[in-house]
Amino acid sequence: MIVAIDVDYENTVAHAAAVGFETWASDTQILTRTWQSDVINDYQPGRFYRRELGPIMGLLGTFDVNPDIIVIDAYCHLSQSGEPGLGMHLYVSMDHRFPVIGVAKNRFRGTTHALEILRGNSKKPLFVTAAGISLDEAGQYIASMHGDHRIPTMIKLADSLSRNWLK
Repeated sequence: MIVAIDVDYENTVAHAAAVGFETWASDTQILTRTWQSDVINDYQPGRFYRRELGPIMGLLGTFDVNPDIIVIDAYCHLSQSGEPGLGMHLYVSMDHRFPVIGVAKNRFRGTTHALEILRGNSKKPLFVTAAGISLDEAGQYIASMHGDHRIPTMIKLADSLSRNWLK
């Protein structure tokens, strides 16, 4: 099972959401999970993991089945030199058991190390990084995900689940 994860915040509360699906081309989820927790740390550029890793680990702790691979809305590496981002911290926290693909919507500090993927008719790329899997393979997976738009269907669904928890 592939799992897409996103986290949203409201004041001092974090809400993590996961969507599980069978194949990269899937347009339907086979699992949804949510997890709510207190926000421990404020946002700090380059230290995103301090804010999101706890809620993500709590969310993954609710799973009955281990994911084959995890997709997150973040970078795995923040620089060409391999400075760890949220994805790498997650990969290490999971004892390197599950590859992590980071899919970011924006370039981090002018980085050039991320693979830029154009989807649909968008002229704005997604920035893909990876831990535990080759960058080329990660890019192929993200490019092949279901959806006609820039953001793949399952990533968009995880984002929506994380954002709509207060409504």
